[in-house]
Parts: sequence; structure tokens; C-alpha cells
Amino acid sequence: MDVIILGSIAIAFAGFLQGCLGFGFGMISVPPLLMLLTAAEVIPMQIALSLFLTLPLAHRERHHLKPMLVGPLLIGAVIGLPAGMLVLYWFDGPYLKIAVGIILVFMAIAMLSGWSYYVKRQLPILFPVGFLSGVMATSFSMAGPPIILFLTNQDMEKSAFRGNILVYFTALGIISTIGYIIIGAFPPHLLKLMAIFFPTLMISGFMGAWASQHIPQLTFRRITLVMAAIMGLLLVIRNGFAIISG
Repeated sequence: MDVIILGSIAIAFAGFLQGCLGFGFGMISVPPLLMLLTAAEVIPMQIALSLFLTLPLAHRERHHLKPMLVGPLLIGAVIGLPAGMLVLYWFDGPYLKIAVGIILVFMAIAMLSGWSYYVKRQLPILFPVGFLSGVMATSFSMAGPPIILFLTNQDMEKSAFRGNILVYFTALGIISTIGYIIIGAFPPHLLKLMAIFFPTLMISGFMGAWASQHIPQLTFRRITLVMAAIMGLLLVIRNGFAIISG
């Protein structure tokens, strides 16, 4: 019962954030769920649940899709996924993750203060941004920050931001979910739990999508940067505790 109550609360907040901003589901849902379930249960479940939400939202926002933006990002990410596994194997440790978290925090704070460097010819930079996102997806379980910071730096209009980032995460979610299905990561008890969370997920997600229509562009930009900073801060705190307890 604790799993259902706490999980439903976490899924509600995470779904609202994902629907509103286009990202952030894992950041909100994973920490509380890990208090009650194993990582082997939580990670596949949150990826699949996020996919259930992003798929209809991405379809609804498909008219904002820019294939020449999302395509190179995805190509880079797909190549970055196995590279991230190698990073995890060779350099896994809290110090690397703390360093990445600090960089994310400082970049987000710098952009919140007004700093930006608009990239005129963005096509050549999209592949490395996607690659870094893929690396972070498999090594740190955080694919969002590189994409979030880049699109925010480009001052992309919020509807286009949400539409393209939803398509991006939907594609990554499909790839990851298929992989988890192949290795049998969804036992019956986990599927039952996902079915319980599903209504809360969809209701909160579409409420977030509705709320996003009423957020001014500047406020939207600030919220995305604050969330990016929080992602970095979570990396620092989580791995700082790992060093202290280790």
C-alpha cells in the first residue's frame, strides 16, 4: 500500500512536470520510488510510464516538429547510449558525477543571469549534443540536461521546445523500452503496478500540458533552467552522500 500511495503522489508530480515542460519525469519519480523498490524495477518502469505519456503528447505537438533538429540529436544519442555504458564501466564513481553536476549547475545559473551564445549554424553542433545526451542517459540516468540547455540557449519558443523535446524523449523511450522488454525487465507484479499508476499519470500529464499554455515565454525559460540546475544539484547531493557513506 505504501508503494501505491507514495508512487501515485510521485507519478502525479512527475507527470505534471513532464506534460508542462516536456521533461523531468524521471527526476521527480525515481528518488521516492527507490525508497520502496529496487533500481531494476524503478528504472524500466519510469521509462515505460514516461513513454505512455510522451507518445500522445508528442503526437499532439507534432506540427512543431523540426526533423532537421530532432534527427541529428537522435542519431547522436543512439551512438552515445553504448558509449555511456563504457563510461559507466571505466569511470563509474561519484567524483565524475559530482563534476558533471557542478558543471550543469553553473551553466544553468550563468544562463539564468542572462548569458547565452546563440549558435547560428546549429546543425554541426546537434550531433555532439545528442551524443552527450545519450552518454548521460546510460551513465547517469539523465538524458535531459544537454538538450534542455542547448534549446534554451537557442531561445526556442516554448511550444516548439516542448514539441521537439517530447518527440526526442519519445524516440529514446521507445528504444529503451524495447530493450527492457527483450531482457524481461517487466515481470507481472511490475506491470500490475504500472497499470495502477497509469490513470494518475495521464490525468496529471495532460493537466501539465494545459498549464503550459498559460505560462509566459520568459517564465518558461526560467523554469527550464531552474530544473536543469536541480538535475545537476541532485547529481552532486546523491553522489556526495555516496562518498560520505562509503
